[in-house]
Amino acid sequence: MDSEKSGKPYRIVRVRSNEFKDRYISNKPGSIVRVSGCEFHLFRYIDEYTEQECTDLPCFDENPEYTDEGKPFITTLDNACPHGKSDAPDASDVNECADCVWCYTENPTAAIGVCMCEERKLKSQEEQTK
Repeated sequence: MDSEKSGKPYRIVRVRSNEFKDRYISNKPGSIVRVSGCEFHLFRYIDEYTEQECTDLPCFDENPEYTDEGKPFITTLDNACPHGKSDAPDASDVNECADCVWCYTENPTAAIGVCMCEERKLKSQEEQTK
């Protein structure tokens, strides 16, 4: 599915740091993540210490993006917010967004998801109006 068929443009969101830009493997994304009707380009770079390929993930805290319904996109590896909730009965704490019941992804290993928590949605809508 390309962006013309989906009706939504590709998004190239600001990455966590500009320090990796000179180490991108190519000008083409390493992968495209599709979630909630949007597509995000994720670039690959070479880590100078480990010499391994890594994915440069977006930082939605610095550059928030929202669905049409006002729900925030999240990086699933981000630290869980105060509203994080686990569906595991023995879990006392949620460490990453990926472990939270409010995290919606289109596949279990997705790097980007949508926070479905109403508390986060309300906060997001307030931030958008500022």
